[in-house]
Amino acid sequence: MANLETDTSDPALVDVCAVERLKAMIDDLGEGEVYAVTRYVLFLRSVDDLFSRSLDEAPLDDEEYILDDEDCDDCAEPGRVYTQEEIERELGL
Repeated sequence: MANLETDTSDPALVDVCAVERLKAMIDDLGEGEVYAVTRYVLFLRSVDDLFSRSLDEAPLDDEEYILDDEDCDDCAEPGRVYTQEEIERELGL
């Protein structure tokens, strides 16, 4: 049986102490605070869902990049095509 308080190998397992602390904090909230916290949690969920959906639906950027003459005066050959791998290597990525 996994120890739910210390096992981090499964992201679905939650720190039981953290959940208990959160429940205690919620129990101490006033009515107006409960409303505000609920709205904030719903907002966080919607932002996370929107961000995740945007990443999932984004097309893979596999275009080659071409620098124009005015992009860089002395660091590139005008009109030269750079692959994504070359750019990442140059940037140290």
